[in-house]
Amino acid sequence: SAPDAIREALQKADYGELVHRCLQALHSDVKGLAGPFPTQINDKSRQAATDLLHTISQQVFAADLENNYLHRVWLQRWHNSIPHYIDWQIKQGAAWHIRDNERYIEIEATESTFGLRGRIDRVDSKDDDGDSIIDYKTGTTASVDDVMRGESVQLPFYVMLWQRPVTQCKYLQLGEKVEGICIEN
Repeated sequence: SAPDAIREALQKADYGELVHRCLQALHSDVKGLAGPFPTQINDKSRQAATDLLHTISQQVFAADLENNYLHRVWLQRWHNSIPHYIDWQIKQGAAWHIRDNERYIEIEATESTFGLRGRIDRVDSKDDDGDSIIDYKTGTTASVDDVMRGESVQLPFYVMLWQRPVTQCKYLQLGEKVEGICIEN
């Protein structure tokens, strides 16, 4: 029925927001949550980073677990994804470092330009090589072709918001497999 479909879509959106908050707390200081992880995540610190992300996840999902049985399923789904995310972070962290995450940016409108505003999930930097904009996805992602044809404008929009040199942008699919769909300049 339609109301159930709407309710499930909202719960999926809630799930995405909760996962974003977990990753934000892993990589930066979020009041009231464990984290951030104190050192670079690498092979030696893999288990400690995984444990911390599990702890953060329990904290973030705690209120919703009491009120919604489906959120227990979402938490288990996220717990199953955590090792895959940590593996991806180890590979990413070998060349890139996190510059910013969950950054809200607003550019005021002027007489000759439109205003822009949005929240960029994550920006990584690599020496003087420019930045990488990363958009976390817990649902479906657009393909490279969709972005290049202008059918998916989220990543190009974030590049305009960031206002620094960007060498790549990617959707990071967070699921049973964690993989990036990358668009490079």
